[in-house]
Amino acid sequence: MDAAAPVKKPWTSTVSSPPSGQHVEVAIPKLAVAETTKVVTVEKGNSPLRTVGFIVGGVGVAGAVAATVTGIMLLDAKSTADERCTPRCIDQTGVDAVNRGETLLPINAVAWAVAAVGIGVGTLLVLKAPSSTTSANGSPRLHVAARGLRVAF
Repeated sequence: MDAAAPVKKPWTSTVSSPPSGQHVEVAIPKLAVAETTKVVTVEKGNSPLRTVGFIVGGVGVAGAVAATVTGIMLLDAKSTADERCTPRCIDQTGVDAVNRGETLLPINAVAWAVAAVGIGVGTLLVLKAPSSTTSANGSPRLHVAARGLRVAF
């Protein structure tokens, strides 16, 4: 016969089988508290530096998308301006294309700068952030004992 409960010492006893038609009463004592300790490794959350790295990298990716879109718009404006403004603009469509190109050019340059800096700095921050997993040397550990929890460093 066996009895067990969480954080308690198991109890075992041997009972002989009674003759047919008879009953045997077995008293199970109050189980003693187990004194064993288990070590459970706890994972730390992401480092704030890592989180900032992902945010900055995301801004860099958004800058790359903006630079790509404005670059395509610039190529379209240049194509229109080349058709309608050689050597002078022949209609309002050509003038509008030139104006659009003059507006989009600095926006495109800034977007590429944001992309380069954001992706570069974001990558650096993510790579330099402390690891999110714990190791056996000096990292927090959670001890589960019979009388509660204890965190050791």
